[in-house]
Amino acid sequence: MGRTGESQNKQAAADAASQQNAANAASMAAVNKYNSDLELRRQGKDLGQDPFTTPDYLSNLNRNFATSADATSNAAKAQLQDTALRTGTNSASTTAAIENTQRNAQRTANTGLNQQHANDYLSNIDYQNALLQGDLAPAGITNSLYGSAISGRNNADSNLTQFGLASYGPWNNLISAAGSAASGAASGYFGKH
Repeated sequence: MGRTGESQNKQAAADAASQQNAANAASMAAVNKYNSDLELRRQGKDLGQDPFTTPDYLSNLNRNFATSADATSNAAKAQLQDTALRTGTNSASTTAAIENTQRNAQRTANTGLNQQHANDYLSNIDYQNALLQGDLAPAGITNSLYGSAISGRNNADSNLTQFGLASYGPWNNLISAAGSAASGAASGYFGKH
């Protein structure tokens, strides 16, 4: 078996270093993009177009609401016909039934539209967060790993704070004990008189 030459070792080491530098640069670019996009999200801006405002989506939504409105209209018509059969067509109950069906139709439309807007809003937030998570894909990391790295630094700072507070523990205990002793002596003295 032949030995690997020194020049081949140097070339392999240079190739490995080059690949490591390229991977590190790609990871840092991904993390930097994630951080800049995260700042945009904190400002309330979208990273991509809201898919729930596209013409195709809204057209489909309008078609669904038209079907729902048609069903509500058919139900109202049947209710008015039932009222007319019971009370006749020229009575106060017919007017009240018409007003009631109009209110119910409007209530149904408003409720459905408001629920759809709320669902679309939450779905867009999920969509924007998915785009944000995609920023970390080139780095081969997920938000949970990146977040853990950041929180680790915060935990270290917190631990130092806790250590600082703990170092005052003996003094706090002495002061507390002295206060308790003084309180006990005073109550004993004043309690006898």
